[in-house]
Amino acid sequence: MKTVKLKFLAQVTILLLLSVGTVQAASTLTVIGRHPFYKPPLKSVDDLKTMMTTQQTAIMEGLQKAGMPELYTPLMQQFSQAQIQNVEYQPGATFDWMLFRPSGVGPVKVAKEITWGGKAALSGYEFFIDAGENRYVFSVPLFCGNLSLKEVVRIVVKTVPGPPQIVEKIVPGPPQIVEKIVPGPPQIVEKIVEKRVEVPVEKIVEKFVEAPPQCCPPCVYPLRFVADMGYLRLSDPADYGFGRIGAEYAFNQRLSFLGMIGGATKADGNDGDDAWLVDFMLQYNLFFLRVGDVWNPVFLGFGLGGWMSDGDDDIESEDSDIDIIAQIGAQIFGHPDGFNTSLFFEARSGIDETDKLSEYGRFGVGLRFRF
Repeated sequence: MKTVKLKFLAQVTILLLLSVGTVQAASTLTVIGRHPFYKPPLKSVDDLKTMMTTQQTAIMEGLQKAGMPELYTPLMQQFSQAQIQNVEYQPGATFDWMLFRPSGVGPVKVAKEITWGGKAALSGYEFFIDAGENRYVFSVPLFCGNLSLKEVVRIVVKTVPGPPQIVEKIVPGPPQIVEKIVPGPPQIVEKIVEKRVEVPVEKIVEKFVEAPPQCCPPCVYPLRFVADMGYLRLSDPADYGFGRIGAEYAFNQRLSFLGMIGGATKADGNDGDDAWLVDFMLQYNLFFLRVGDVWNPVFLGFGLGGWMSDGDDDIESEDSDIDIIAQIGAQIFGHPDGFNTSLFFEARSGIDETDKLSEYGRFGVGLRFRF
């Protein structure tokens, strides 16, 4: 029985690890919506205006990373009066750069020199602003809200002389008025959009098209409060209800460290006893599953924990131990960077009892709440 359980756990772990593929960098975008800048989709111009209003900090951050921080002020000032058009971008359309969030979460990143390579046209909103001698054409695909710079064009101001003016001038001699016609002040009659200004670009190195990047930027909330509650079953047998509280520190969007304390109360069974828990774990987000408009992480957890019991130390099911802990789970509610709930399965066993996993291992299920 012990051998079967160990083989099963090993097979599950290997299959999950193999499911995470390596994606080569590319500058051609064929799928939209996997790395949205804003909660998609944009269904109306009002949705676009809401995005531009609520995401000002993220837009500022994105413009800085794109090397154009000076555009933030004119963009915010002119957007409310901008002429917004609904545009269909055909395959082959190019964009100077595009803002996105890996898997729709975390800080803003910038992908440069993007070509739309999808099979169908890409729907989006388009508008422009003027800054200095240039006109900046922005695009926002409807399905992902990724603010993009479509192109930059030069503005040429054409001036012509104003209408003639009559100037009255009194000259010596008999009183008389001489009318002198002089050219009027110059007038701006039109702005002509001239040739395209080449924007320096670099090859995109983001893992952007097919799947979430292997390495992600720092999380928006690196430190947060967490709480667990659940059920554990001792094979010997005994049933426990457990609870833990603690903190989680995220190194990045993939890897985090949890420190938690709590207790396990024996509810039923012939063996085992109540215990205090002091657990330390590393959690790694293997990949993200999209459910509606939210990307939910699927994770593995490994760590060490203290199982501190008042039971008889001579009885292996009741003694205190340093446990090896393994978890697998997925987020089932909420947003990764806000309040959310995850469902996880947990297995734990004393370090000196791994050869008796079928007798003294504890297996169960729980809910994790992140605040």
